[in-house]
Amino acid sequence: MTKKAPITVTWLRSDLVDNGSFTKGDVTMTYEVMMPESGILNSPTFTTSLGKFTKIEVEVNDMLGGYCCSGTGWSGNTWTGNTNSLSCSGDIYQLTKIVFTIQPN
Repeated sequence: MTKKAPITVTWLRSDLVDNGSFTKGDVTMTYEVMMPESGILNSPTFTTSLGKFTKIEVEVNDMLGGYCCSGTGWSGNTWTGNTNSLSCSGDIYQLTKIVFTIQPN
């Protein structure tokens, strides 16, 4: 059986809305509403129906004091693992971009 090529889904801060849930490219993020237009997201949870996340890279604006959430699988602003749903402890401040790498089912 041939392994399918990974899927990459990229979000920009400008994609987000102030309603606590956002979906793009079959990746959904839910979060406490706290100024997504400013790149501040509280306790986000990521889910996908495409397969399993293998890597999530969060880019923040370090010039504005940005930082990323923490928890199992997170090292700095990068998460690695193998799941279709994960929660982030803490917040993402000054988000500029998130790149999801997904291994399809």
